[in-house]
Amino acid sequence: MRIALVTETYPRNMGYLETGLPKYLARLGADVHVIATDLPPYHRWPAGNGEMPAFIKDQVMEAGSEQCIDGYTVHILHTGWLVGSPFIRELVGTVARLRPDITYVTAATGWLPLQSAAARLVTGGKLFIGNHTSFSGFPLAREDLPWFSLRRAKCALTRWMPGRLVSLLAEKCYCVTDDAAEVAWRFFGVQKRKVVIAHLGVDTDVFHPARSSAELERRKDLRRQLGFGEQDVICIHTGKLIPPKMPQVLSGVVGRLRGHGLSFRGLFIGDGSERTALEQAEGCVALSFMPSSQLADFYRAADIAVWPAQESISMLDAAACGLPLVVSDRIYQDHVTGNGYSYRQGDPAALLEILMKLSDRTHREALGAAGARKIVERFSWSGVASGRMRDFQVASTARVPTAGIPPSESARRK
Repeated sequence: MRIALVTETYPRNMGYLETGLPKYLARLGADVHVIATDLPPYHRWPAGNGEMPAFIKDQVMEAGSEQCIDGYTVHILHTGWLVGSPFIRELVGTVARLRPDITYVTAATGWLPLQSAAARLVTGGKLFIGNHTSFSGFPLAREDLPWFSLRRAKCALTRWMPGRLVSLLAEKCYCVTDDAAEVAWRFFGVQKRKVVIAHLGVDTDVFHPARSSAELERRKDLRRQLGFGEQDVICIHTGKLIPPKMPQVLSGVVGRLRGHGLSFRGLFIGDGSERTALEQAEGCVALSFMPSSQLADFYRAADIAVWPAQESISMLDAAACGLPLVVSDRIYQDHVTGNGYSYRQGDPAALLEILMKLSDRTHREALGAAGARKIVERFSWSGVASGRMRDFQVASTARVPTAGIPPSESARRK
């Protein structure tokens, strides 16, 4: 089976769907092709000084290039812009040349889904779409506006109507959380019957608890290099270090715990406008973005993973490495139930109380072990890819061969 995964950017050194899912689909025997623009990930987000972090800029691959990575092929095409949003030049032609059985675009509305829907009409293959936008990333979903407000009308025109056109041609829409599913059918025009909750996954080849003597020794070495003692309780936070993520809530609580004589430390990995303040915070260390293959060692060197606000796929990665999670009570909870806590977002006292509970090593280790098991059972890319393949195979068997492709050839490519 040939699969084309269409995405706005390709973050080659980051542990996102665009790198994890193709790897495991390829392991299942699929001929996978990732098609993306030449834009860097986070291209809409400047750092605090207006400059894109070097790690992010280094993710960019040259337009027109093709590269085989982890058993699948990456096609980087030129970016076009229309009404302030990017599209992929030559996307329809590239999909027509590849003639995939399945085209899967990671968004539900916008230029790329519209282009992918057009490609589906050309190739005759099956179209799948997705939505990763949750309530925290879509303020309109949290606002009580009248139905005939200007903002709702604009959303209907620019998101709902194009999304409905795409949905009519799609088989399913994979939404990463319950609230992302609601955004998809309420605001992005996806037919409700086509919405499927399908959580993101973890590359368990990379993210797992310390197993070997070498990994346990690496934990000790990293803690020494960072200036942490063996008895310190390290709270790690990774991702964009910006105000909406509230990293300074964590650094402030770490400072208060240390003021009470407790050996807590903060470790922040990422870049953004908050980084300088975090570097200067009592008991805290801040490092720049790094490849996901390196990040696993830092999770294994830590003791608790904390995200004071907003979702992050890194929560799953940290849980896979055996860390208990502490997250906001305003986000989905499947990944933290039974292996961590949610706190009242924006309430430092509530966060402090939870971290105090997790000062007990036995309690931390019990929660961390439960989380690592959960990831393997429910959130690994291996399991996610198997589920996607079942859906793709069911859809593909119902395919009517495209005009111009002999039925025998269509069958052989499946």
